[in-house]
Amino acid sequence: MPKYEKGDWVRKKSSHQVGVVTGHAGRMTRVRWFGAKANTETVGTVMLNESKPRALVLEGYLDGAAHSVRSSEPVLRKWLDMARIDLAYARVNILDDLPVIANSINKKQPPFVHIICHGDYDRKQQPCIWFRSGSGSGVKANLLDEKSQFIFSSFKGLPILFSTCLIGKYEKPMRHFRKKCKLGPIASYTREVDDDEATLFELLVYHNVFNRGLRFEAAVSKAKDACKTIGIRGAQGKAQSFVRCF
Repeated sequence: MPKYEKGDWVRKKSSHQVGVVTGHAGRMTRVRWFGAKANTETVGTVMLNESKPRALVLEGYLDGAAHSVRSSEPVLRKWLDMARIDLAYARVNILDDLPVIANSINKKQPPFVHIICHGDYDRKQQPCIWFRSGSGSGVKANLLDEKSQFIFSSFKGLPILFSTCLIGKYEKPMRHFRKKCKLGPIASYTREVDDDEATLFELLVYHNVFNRGLRFEAAVSKAKDACKTIGIRGAQGKAQSFVRCF
């Protein structure tokens, strides 16, 4: 009987990258790797260690009031606890917080980074995000600015799930952003999204990645199709998906 069963999470003894077992070939094990160097590889079973996957969630303040308890953390933490998956969770005030967090995950990369914040396009149709309400320096970040791209390059190669309204609406600026930051695939909503819609979709993405072992793009696509069957779609009257992957 193989040491690792199909669906088990593993990592190479010489690496911190995690992957899921997809099958076996004699004494070799086929592994689908996640993160910065996603690929499928057949490796010697003795070169592997069991590795529990970890989710990474970075959340802004969804309401302006400092005392507000509005957060996605309780639902995500409950689901991940039931699935026996570790959660690394951090509250984010401004974009400058991200590099510190990125540097702390190098030894155990997540399959994707989940960022929960506000988003929209400015008058020049450039995507912007912000983690808290208010005005002043550092609150709103234009994803096409050099500073924003330098900061997001801290997550080089990793897929990003933006739980963010509207920034998935236009393809060209988001593909440019991904290319400049050298990120993995990016997914985001194309319209304004309610908390209940976002929660349903994002839990499906987690299920598809952590329980089914799907790659990020496939996990997003399957989650989007499932939402469509229960009437969660893109903006009415427009040929637009609820979520886009870039």
